Amino acid sequence: MGRGSNEMKKKRIAKTDEVDLDKPINQEQFGLMVGIPQQTVSKLVQFCVLAPGGSAKTWMQQYMRFQLGRIYQKKGWQGVAIAMGEGDQSGNNGNNDYDKEPL
Repeated sequence: MGRGSNEMKKKRIAKTDEVDLDKPINQEQFGLMVGIPQQTVSKLVQFCVLAPGGSAKTWMQQYMRFQLGRIYQKKGWQGVAIAMGEGDQSGNNGNNDYDKEPL
């Protein structure tokens, strides 16, 4: 693993740290919150995945939408449903509303 990942292991957001979801968050704080290096957060901003100066809540929503999109690209709507803990238990072999509506 690269140097950045060792630094990530050393830094943690303490349980007592509070994040105001409605206030802007910096790249390092967001990276620590979701477990990715600051450099990756910077690239997500650069590629318009995360809006510059966004709040913690906005960035979390954008990041989750991005991750769900990646799952969809690899596994389709059923994969998104499973990732969200909504696996098909109806016995209808994946024929459900997940393949009808986009994120």
